[in-house]
Amino acid sequence: MKTIHIFDMDDTLFETPKFSEFVGVENDGIIDEEKYFPDYFKKLKVLFIDKMNKNVSFEKKGDFVIPINKETNKPFPGEFIDYFKDKKTQRYFDVHDDNLVIKSFPGFHSSPETLGKILNLDVIKSYQKADKKMIVTGRDEELRSHIVDIFKDLNLELPNYGLILYQKGSRSIKDYKTDIILKTIELNGWDEVHFYEDRADWLYHAEGAVKEKFPEVKFVPHLITNIKQKMKM
Repeated sequence: MKTIHIFDMDDTLFETPKFSEFVGVENDGIIDEEKYFPDYFKKLKVLFIDKMNKNVSFEKKGDFVIPINKETNKPFPGEFIDYFKDKKTQRYFDVHDDNLVIKSFPGFHSSPETLGKILNLDVIKSYQKADKKMIVTGRDEELRSHIVDIFKDLNLELPNYGLILYQKGSRSIKDYKTDIILKTIELNGWDEVHFYEDRADWLYHAEGAVKEKFPEVKFVPHLITNIKQKMKM
């Protein structure tokens, strides 16, 4: 049986630095918006005014950046994410422990400084054991040399079926990853595909596409959750 193991990189093979690690705070714990990503925090403030008519500040709390309602001096409950469900704004927000939290801005992960260097040991064991393997990541092609250097520094072998980085264009990362998986099945005739991914929607989107196009191929999804489960407020 011809088997390929395909790995996502961020928060799958490596623990990715969090957005909260790149911001600093004043003495009262509030993020210094003038010093750290001022354009992004200004955009977020405008969104809160436009969508909720609320003035906010931003606080670093554990592994997260959270908006603080200036009227109550408290975080916003998670239900407030419903104000930001349109495509234009949903990329900026998430919910953790029933609190509204801020995601990193688009383009944040284009910086080499945001590349992870801490191995996810549970998944690395599967990576090292796999005879035929590939990495498919949403990181931009421009970061290839930096990623290769990290592998060298960690004495970690590069995948023998390719380190596939995202090609900027009209396709989403989810669709790009799925297309790469379908292509390698077509080119190499895999009988079994193992896909390791921390995004459930991307993982099961790929599974559905493989089952539709190659129903004879056994697709084994591996949802990686241990890194995100460690995140605390």
